[in-house]
Amino acid sequence: MGTPFPGGLAWLQERAPGLVPWAWAVNGCLSVLASVLAAMVALSAGFSWVLAAGAVAYAGAWLALR
Repeated sequence: MGTPFPGGLAWLQERAPGLVPWAWAVNGCLSVLASVLAAMVALSAGFSWVLAAGAVAYAGAWLALR
């Protein structure tokens, strides 16, 4: 998820170092899936829906850290 990812990795390294490889794997898989999904949503519903979905994803990630 861009810029927050390195900070999240540092946070995870302090609290659960065994999950860092898992975080990299999830990031890699979801990066590929999200790029394809973003293109499909942009073509079918418009780019504003892609931006809204991105905002929801960032909000969800923030809430998951709380």
